[in-house]
Amino acid sequence: MSDDKNYWALPVVLHYYVCNKDFSVVDRLANSINPSVALQTLYDAVRNIESIFLSEGKKKEELCSTVKTLVKNEELDCGKVISIAKVEAESIAKLIKESFNKDVMNLLKVISIKALEGDCPLIQSS
Repeated sequence: MSDDKNYWALPVVLHYYVCNKDFSVVDRLANSINPSVALQTLYDAVRNIESIFLSEGKKKEELCSTVKTLVKNEELDCGKVISIAKVEAESIAKLIKESFNKDVMNLLKVISIKALEGDCPLIQSS
């Protein structure tokens, strides 16, 4: 089981939903009681974030502003953080598919809580 500290980018991008008062994504993730709901929620959340990032306009600006506020590393731009979040989501999806157990459910809850609170490890410039 992977340590939840390995997952920092996913809560950062999920925090975008919280900033926009769309709590459904983090609520569904935190309260997933079966693997299909957890997988679909992860897939939809990341796909939507990628779509916003690839678009132009206010939503993209808000997304990148959210990321920039939480990530204190000039080398990690919005696109890079989203790419890392996608890899993290794929890693979690693999865990869900292999064994959707109490540990995986707790990991989803921790990630959701970090997203809700904006309590993500800040990546400092080296």
